[in-house]
Amino acid sequence: MFDYLEEILSLQASVFGSLDMSRANSMTSAGQRRLAPLIPCIQDSSQLYDFNVKVFFKLHAVLPPGTLSGHRDRFLYQFKSLKQFYLYSANLQYFRNLIQVPLLPENPPNFLHASEIHSHVTPVVVLSNHPDSPNGSESINLLVDLSIPCNNSEQLSSDTQSEFSMVMSENGYHTIALNEKDRIISLLMSKIDNLEMEIQQLKIEDGRLIDTLKRKISEIEEASEEQNNRLRCVELEKEICMKKLCECKQELLRHQKGTDAQPEMAKANEKYAKMRDIYN
Repeated sequence: MFDYLEEILSLQASVFGSLDMSRANSMTSAGQRRLAPLIPCIQDSSQLYDFNVKVFFKLHAVLPPGTLSGHRDRFLYQFKSLKQFYLYSANLQYFRNLIQVPLLPENPPNFLHASEIHSHVTPVVVLSNHPDSPNGSESINLLVDLSIPCNNSEQLSSDTQSEFSMVMSENGYHTIALNEKDRIISLLMSKIDNLEMEIQQLKIEDGRLIDTLKRKISEIEEASEEQNNRLRCVELEKEICMKKLCECKQELLRHQKGTDAQPEMAKANEKYAKMRDIYN
């Protein structure tokens, strides 16, 4: 598609380069014969441009941006040439009578931002409804009145050029004003869409941040509750250990008292045994 579009741009450059645009060549038979092949070029190039934009957005969605850098440069060059081609054609009276030439946006689409696909407007070419043009000498007679004497040809040419210049000036002014209005509206709509996308992204990011903070707060609360439970367990274990320690001390005291009483009991038993032997 790139190669086909380049051939169209080369053809239109050759056609316009062969015309003397300082004169009203688009209203002469010779000029019209040269400009006529550009009508299908305008139709095909608008569809090729639309296909290229849509395919490029799909490619950038699945491939790294660096892989398509050369193709983006080639597209940018074709965008500028095609935009100039449409502006040049839209200002010619010949094309105004036959076809509605589309206009490209002020800036090329940014394929690195996938959201710009929504602001892309498909260029539409509309052919005007006009009766079939006569063939042969009749069309020439309608374009140039051959019945006028030759000595008045210079005056006729001057009047025709003057009238054509006035019509071109008025129509060109209105066309430029309408095009500028459409361009501003398109630009503002694009900015509105971009702002809405940015607001939506900010809302999403804020929501994610709030969720993250809530999750961290919940984790901190759970950790704090776990620490409190551990502290209560430690306090309980401490109380149990203190009770056991007191019991051990009491047992030790009782054991010590029992150990001290054993020698006295032994002496008493010994005396009892001696007295029993004496009485026996």
